[in-house]
Amino acid sequence: MQLINCAGMCLFGAMTSRLPLVEYFNAVTGWDLSADAYFKTGERILSLRKAFNAREGIRPEDHVLSGRAIGETPLTSGPLKGVTIDMQNLREAFFKTVGWDPITGGPTPAKMKELGIETRYQTGDFKSQ
Repeated sequence: MQLINCAGMCLFGAMTSRLPLVEYFNAVTGWDLSADAYFKTGERILSLRKAFNAREGIRPEDHVLSGRAIGETPLTSGPLKGVTIDMQNLREAFFKTVGWDPITGGPTPAKMKELGIETRYQTGDFKSQ
């Protein structure tokens, strides 16, 4: 989704059809990248956004779902009767999976190194380039 957003593509079209996105991106850019390479690009975009938020002091605890959305008062009937969501454990598992720090919300140093974005964000050198 990050790559689709950055390309200015319509989310509706991307979500409701089988667009040949890799072919589109390669045709527009002149590149010859694989789907995996584009997926990594999207991951880099999202991790840079998270690094920016972490740098600006936005933390995971600043994002709170309503009690109703996570079943703090579980429904008493229907297919989700009695269901609640443990957001803390869900968040921690997700952050671990994607390589983000559960305290800062930004990518871990290892994830930044993997994505090739570590130098500028670790040194705070945001002005060069």
